[in-house]
Amino acid sequence: MSNDENQRNEALRPVASYVPWQTFCGLLDRLKATAIPTRLDSSMLRHMSGTAQSQLNSALKFLGLIDGDGSVTETFRELVRAYKTPQWKDHLASLILRNYEPIVGQLDIKTATPGQLREAFQQRGGVDGATSQKAVRFYLMALKSAEVAFSPHLRVRQRASRRSTVRRGITPKTLLDRDIERPSVPHGTFRVSFEVLGFPHASAIIPEEISDDQWAAMSNYVKTVLSLRRQALSKPGSGASS
Repeated sequence: MSNDENQRNEALRPVASYVPWQTFCGLLDRLKATAIPTRLDSSMLRHMSGTAQSQLNSALKFLGLIDGDGSVTETFRELVRAYKTPQWKDHLASLILRNYEPIVGQLDIKTATPGQLREAFQQRGGVDGATSQKAVRFYLMALKSAEVAFSPHLRVRQRASRRSTVRRGITPKTLLDRDIERPSVPHGTFRVSFEVLGFPHASAIIPEEISDDQWAAMSNYVKTVLSLRRQALSKPGSGASS
């Protein structure tokens, strides 16, 4: 096979889902409460940013839930109908095990380490770098939701020295822990974490379609609130130390 053919095959290879799990479930929840369209196009996802739409479409294609033109498959219809019912776990487990078999089929998922799983996704899932971390997170969240057993190494926190924690500005955790410990964000929003700034428990929930002007207004509002709070705490009797 020529290099050109290899490159074409590589480009056509489905990319493992790396959309946030909450976004995926948010779509199922929305369609469950309304109606399942025959085609999922941009008009159905206009409440999302362009990046979120692209990630979601890629995930749906990888899972065989939509065709190349966005047409909804019967598998997608069955999954939506099963969502939040006793049949949900069985449908989800079948979907995940079937579509991820080419990626993790040779790996014993019940004993795998985080490094082994990342390598499998990077070698056979069409993802690398930060995208591979997101893809692994989606996979683990799907397994957990389907109650499919997997290695305890993939959900146990990795301890690190105080020096490395302070230097990097974050607390080392497995990919799954990050999604389990934090509450899910509302549909149409995303979370901005301030871990890298040295505030491991601080975060903000932001609308998907926020504009630069709206973000600037939000930032100025927070500055005003902080200023007023400092003034209030500095007054006598406020309990603040002099």
